[in-house]
Amino acid sequence: MPILNDLDNIRFGDQPIDTVYARDELLWSRIPPPYDDVIAEDAPIAWWKLDEADAATAIVDTQGLMNLNREGTGTLGVPGIPSGGTAFDANGVGRFVTPAPWNWAGIADACTIECWFKDTPDHVGTQQRIMGNYQSSTIGVAQFDLPATTNRVRFYTATGSGLLSASAPPGSDYLDGEWHHLVGTRELVNGDSMVVKLYVDGDYQAQNTFAGVPTASLTANFRVGGYGASPALPCLGEIDQTAVYDYVLSPSQIALHHRAGAYNPGAG
Repeated sequence: MPILNDLDNIRFGDQPIDTVYARDELLWSRIPPPYDDVIAEDAPIAWWKLDEADAATAIVDTQGLMNLNREGTGTLGVPGIPSGGTAFDANGVGRFVTPAPWNWAGIADACTIECWFKDTPDHVGTQQRIMGNYQSSTIGVAQFDLPATTNRVRFYTATGSGLLSASAPPGSDYLDGEWHHLVGTRELVNGDSMVVKLYVDGDYQAQNTFAGVPTASLTANFRVGGYGASPALPCLGEIDQTAVYDYVLSPSQIALHHRAGAYNPGAG
């Protein structure tokens, strides 16, 4: 690291250089900080850890914004991501949903959704909605799914006239029985275009731009294990550590989230 006399006045993007180096050191250290500490530091507005026992009728939002009510069955308490805790096996029959439609005004111009997802090869060819509030081309802000024709994770938003999506590149295979970290960001740039980006397992995958300001409604139900409109096209796999942020996570933040979640403290 170079010797610098005035770190406060040297920046990478909008972050001071000492902040960037500190996060970089954490990212590349052999033992990352505990996952819960990393997420708490980045202050999501909603964070459903999915650590409840299977008898729970709702999942708790650790940030206090809103709990999500159980819809259908599925199984809570299955083994979670490598860093520890438990997860939810939706298995095509269970979801969690907001108690009422959630208005994303004040969030939608710069936001991030995040979760961990695991599924198996026998579900190739079946579309499944993992998490989000998309309802139609005219309603919804953020959604993860797997299209029926590929194993490629997709993040998308409604524009008012269609769908703006970013998909993992051809050849990506996420139905492999392993946990994968999904992050989608949506940002209004220069007041006149919307950009969505997808990250998987800490790495940038793709982005797409809508030339204009989306006119889609920002109010919709939010589901973990499905999508906003209904329980149709449910998630068939397992989900863990779901969160929403009212800003766009940086690539270094996303990389550290994956590093911390993928680290198994009991593996030696």
